[in-house]
Amino acid sequence: MGISHASSRRGRGFTLIELMIVVAVISLLAAIALPSYQGMVRKSRRADAITRISQVEQAQERWRANNATYGTLANTGVPATVTGGYYTLSVANNTAVAYDVIAQASGAQVSDTNCVFMRAQYATGTITLSSGPTNGFGNGAAANNRCWNR
Repeated sequence: MGISHASSRRGRGFTLIELMIVVAVISLLAAIALPSYQGMVRKSRRADAITRISQVEQAQERWRANNATYGTLANTGVPATVTGGYYTLSVANNTAVAYDVIAQASGAQVSDTNCVFMRAQYATGTITLSSGPTNGFGNGAAANNRCWNR
């Protein structure tokens, strides 16, 4: 009628081995999921920058409709920082027929190494998209596709 010693021990909780197995499984899942999550967060922030660059392009066209040249960010009324402060925008080379919109990563977004700089270059009716780890924008079509795809 007595309860065996082994069955009473099992009812009290987990063994150290069982606990270590659970910790190992959770660690493995976290090691796989965390980089993927961080990549998706960086991609989301890039999408915010792309949206703001599009807003600058639209504002530039509105400005140019009433002025002899394309304007600065201050002229167009578009804020220089992207939501969360992960990119800073600037307009360069603005003339009567051309301008560049540059988004430079800041804060945690700098870890998105190939997309630290993103540029939409407008010249005589054509927009050229480029990106790169430096403002030289020379990292090739594969990185451009990665940076500009939403």
